[in-house]
Parts: sequence; structure tokens; C-alpha cells
Amino acid sequence: KIENEVREFVHKYLDASREQEKTIVDYALATWLPLPPVLKYLHIIGGNGTGKTRAGVVMESICFNAITAQGKATPKTVIRLMDKNHPCTLIMDEADLLCQAEEDENGDFTPSTFEALLAVGAMKQTARILYMEQEKPETYTPKAYNVHGYKVIISRKPFSNMAIASRCIIVRLKAKKLRLEIPQVLD
Repeated sequence: KIENEVREFVHKYLDASREQEKTIVDYALATWLPLPPVLKYLHIIGGNGTGKTRAGVVMESICFNAITAQGKATPKTVIRLMDKNHPCTLIMDEADLLCQAEEDENGDFTPSTFEALLAVGAMKQTARILYMEQEKPETYTPKAYNVHGYKVIISRKPFSNMAIASRCIIVRLKAKKLRLEIPQVLD
């Protein structure tokens, strides 16, 4: 019964093929189950006007304990929220921006913290990101944050990092004339 209700909700608010709807519904329902030791991410890919952001809003409404990171959200804040609210589902809208390489103090480019989060977050054994936390003035202690969990990644293109790409179930949205009965705002 719940699967039918979720499927109807997705169909009402998102213009996707039946196969895409099934993938989205199955993934959302999986987020309500206990976390497996190894899991896949859902990667929704499409150009402008394909419904990517709407898909993220729909997923935020139906996934377990959803946290959304978009635009230039700070990685440290998102990582702390994931750890505090574990288990949760991270919805990464505009992942192209979030996962841009970062320039270090030497002018070299390194993978972004969000890309590192995706690299380690699929397997329970490796899903820790370490930060040095200030306990007192001039006293720092390492703290490991748990980032294991489901992730819905929304971007314009696939990942060039094959390790991350291999962890993804891909749904490609294409530009088309939208169904007129789709409400602009979710209830």
C-alpha cells in the first residue's frame, strides 16, 4: 500500500518515465530500511528544464530523514548534520558546483570535500571524514564524522571520477513538454 502511495506522489509531482518513477520510488523506500554495509547512490542527471531540481524536492519529501545540500553549502556543516542525524539521506542539488575541485594554499587543485564524502560514504567501513576540532584555545582533537548513508545526487553531467560513478544508479532526465496537470508546488 505504501509503495502505491509513494508511486502516486512521484507521478503527481514529477514528469518522468514509468521506469524512472520505479527507480526513484524503489530508492526512496530503501532509505526507510536499515542501512546495508554497502549501498548505491541515486544520481539524477539532466540539462536545464528537465526537472532535476523538482526530482530533488520530491526525494526530499519521501526519503527518510532527508538533508539537502545545494549550491555552495559548506561541507563541514553538511558533514556534521549527517553525523548528528545519522542515518539520513543526503540530497545534493547542483552537485556540479558542490564537487568542484578546491584550490589549496600552493595553488594546486584537490578533490572537493563533497567529492571525498561521496568517495567514502557508500561503505560502512570507510564512511568517516576526520576534522580537527578545537576543544580549548590552541588544543585540537581529531573527530571522525559518520557519512555513511543514502545520497541523491543531482547534476548536469555524470562524474568523471569512475570510483564515484560506479557507486551510482543513474536516472537521466531529458527535456520534454511537461504534463500540464503537474502542480507547481508540492502539497
